[in-house]
Formats: sequence, C-alpha cells, structure tokens
Amino acid sequence: MKRLLRIYRRYCVTAVVLAIVLIGVNITGILGLSWYNMVHSDEGNRSKLTFRSVADQLVEKTQEGYALSEVGESYLEDSRAAFLMLLDERTGDILYSWNLPGKLNHTYDLGEVASFTRWYLEDYPVKVWDTQEGLLVVGSPVGSVVQFSVAYQRSQMETILQWIPVSLGLNLAVILLVVLILGQRFNRSLAPIDEGIEQLARGERVSIKEKGVVKELASNLNQASGILQEQSERISRRDTARTEWIAGVSHDIRTPLSMILGYAENLENSSNLTEEEHRQASVIREQSIRIRRLIEDLNLTSKLSYQMQPLRAAVFRPSALLRQVVTEFFNQGLEEKYTIDLELEPALEEREVKGDVQLLKRAVENLIQNSVRHNPAGCHVRVTGSTDQGEIVIAVRDDGKGIPREVIRSLQEEKAPPKGIHIMGLRLVRQITQAHKGSFFILDDGNEVQIRLPGSIMSRDKKE
Repeated sequence: MKRLLRIYRRYCVTAVVLAIVLIGVNITGILGLSWYNMVHSDEGNRSKLTFRSVADQLVEKTQEGYALSEVGESYLEDSRAAFLMLLDERTGDILYSWNLPGKLNHTYDLGEVASFTRWYLEDYPVKVWDTQEGLLVVGSPVGSVVQFSVAYQRSQMETILQWIPVSLGLNLAVILLVVLILGQRFNRSLAPIDEGIEQLARGERVSIKEKGVVKELASNLNQASGILQEQSERISRRDTARTEWIAGVSHDIRTPLSMILGYAENLENSSNLTEEEHRQASVIREQSIRIRRLIEDLNLTSKLSYQMQPLRAAVFRPSALLRQVVTEFFNQGLEEKYTIDLELEPALEEREVKGDVQLLKRAVENLIQNSVRHNPAGCHVRVTGSTDQGEIVIAVRDDGKGIPREVIRSLQEEKAPPKGIHIMGLRLVRQITQAHKGSFFILDDGNEVQIRLPGSIMSRDKKE
C-alpha cells in the first residue's frame, strides 16, 4: 500500500507542478499583453504618459486670458479628445474651456474635483493634471476608453475579450495533452504489472523488469511468482504421490478382497452351515462389496480431482443407460422393501449424446445406492430421464429421509462435512457431472438429485 501511495504522490506532485507552470504562463501572458497595450498603443496609457509630459504646455496665458497652444491643439487632435477645461484650484471656476459640453459648464466644488480625478467625469473618461495655471482636465469621448489601474482603449479591451476563449482553449489543450502524456507514461509503467498479474493468474512464472516507478511492485510480483511456482510444484508432487498411493493401495487391496468375496460366497452357498452362519457369510459378502465400491470411488474421485481420469467418450443413448442401471439393481437381488420406478420422456428415447458411459453409469448407480443405503426401513426410488432446453436431465428421487442439510451445505460450499458424515459418493457424482461440463443440483428438500448434461458432451483430450 505504501508503494502505491508513493506512486500516487509522485504523479500528484507532477500534476501540481504542471498546474503551477500553466498558471505562471497565463499570468505572464496577461502581464505581457498589458505591457504591450501600454507601450505600443497609440492611445490609452501611452497617451496618458504623453499627457503628463505636455500638460503644462497645452494651455497658455495671453493678454485676453487663456488659449490653446500649438502643442495643445496638436495633442487634442492626436488623442481625439472630447473636451478640455482649466479650473481654478481655489474656487473651482472654469478659467478656460474647449469644446466643453453644456452640462459640464459649471463651477466644481472640492468633492466633485476629487470624484472625477478618479478617471471619470459624468460618463467621460478624463485625464487630470495640476499645472501652474490651474487644474487641467482633458476628457475623451464617452465609451472610448475603459480605465482601471491601467487604461485600455475599447478596441484593445475587445481584443482582450476575444483572446479569452482562445486562451481557455489553449489551456484546455495543454491540460489534455499533459493528461494524455501522463496517462501514457502511467500506462507504460503499469502495463508490465498488468501482464504479470495475468501470467500469475494463469499459473505461469512472472519475470518483469524491475525499473521505473513500479520497480518495487515488479520486484514483489516476481518474488510472489517464484514462491507460488515453488508451492505449485510441491503441491503437484504431493497430489501425484497421493493419487499414485491411493491407486497402489486400491490395487493391493483388490486381490485379498476378491479372495474374501469368493470365500464368503462359498460359505453362503454351503449346505453345511447353519442359518445364522449363512447370514453372517452374506453380511461378509455384502460388506466386502461395499468396501470394494468405496475403494473404487476413492480412487476415481482422486483422479477426477486432479484431472488424471480421462473421459472415454462414446456416443450412447441416455435412455438405454438408465434402463441398464435400474435393471442391474433388480438383478442383484433388491430387497422387497425397496422399489424403483423408471420414467423416460418420449423425446429422450431417440436422443444420442457423447460421453463416458461407465462414469455416467457410476454416477446414477451412486445416487440410487445412496437412497437405498440411507433408508434401511425401505423407500420408493423414482428415476426419470427428460430433456429441457437442449439439456439431458437425469433425476433420482426417493421418499425417504432425504439428504441432510449439513451434507448439502458441505457440497455447495466445498467444505469438509461434519464429523461422522461421509459424502464421497455424492461428491463423485458431482465430479463426474462437472467432467462432462454439466450441472449438479440437490433440491431444497434433499430428496431429489438432478444431473443436467449438455446435449453434446465433449471428451477431454487426456490420456492415462
């Protein structure tokens, strides 16, 4: 987290610096434009500087009173002035005026003088200067000058207003360019990290160049990849050893178990034994068959867990498979307290799919056997085969006590079941279904299990 914060802080600092630079450029541009207007314009500020330098020469005193000098006539013409007047500083009377509007032709008190010396008399922009003869006031036409601390001609102000959208557009373009450049740099920096994470998700070894702002992240990702690879190899070796051990034990047990079954059958069929001894021999045979089945399930579920069991795919009819499974249960001597009904949808009769017949047969057998084994008082089992939106649906339902909720929860959450409860048979059914790209469901009441297989089951490209 600290490393990500450092990266984030670095890019924030970069963005702040760029923002400060951009603001500085804008301020510099504004000041430069103001200086340009002040220095290069024919009117406005330069005329104000000129006014200050020649104000004492605009009006001259004659025998008849006051009159414009040649300098004054030239200045008024060049500056396009609207009027001029000379005020007595003590009385506020007009000593001399040129082109003065009638509404301005009156005596001015001290307050009025103080007011228009701040650039405006009525609506006329004015320039004021204290000369030897009196207070000289030169007015410009109404609306011809916009005056702040620096005076602008209206044409200059209009130019500035026209440049504001251009300036905003340039600022936006610069911001977008900076964002694009930073984004590309950030993307180039994080692209190897993103690729490394994808490789890590695929279980591949990651080797990223450790440089730039993501140097520490790349280093940590490389280290994590190495650790995961080592763990994966250890787990793979352990799983292979476990599967091979289970397969070896299953093979070693098969021979003595076959001998036990053979002797148990001989004892069960012997006429020299009592009825109780026949019953005991029968129990030995049945339990031996159960042990053999459990060992086979253990071996098979182990191989399916680690994808070491190939699918021997072949085209078959689901309806024929279900008939065969139910028939074999009856042929094996099903007790009278158990009944099995088979219901097949007519649309399923001619349907053919591709899959591992033996594995699917084992899945259905496990579901029926589960109903029989967990309902010792007897139950009715109903096996149905149907189609639903292109899928093959195989359901096994009984009217017994149902699958406990703890078992259903363990299967759904893929957790170990409570102590004393075994779910290997149901887990094997789910594994076989998933190996065929199908879905496994247990209805809420726990009395029905559904296997939904796709209409076209593909085989795995794996071999033993």
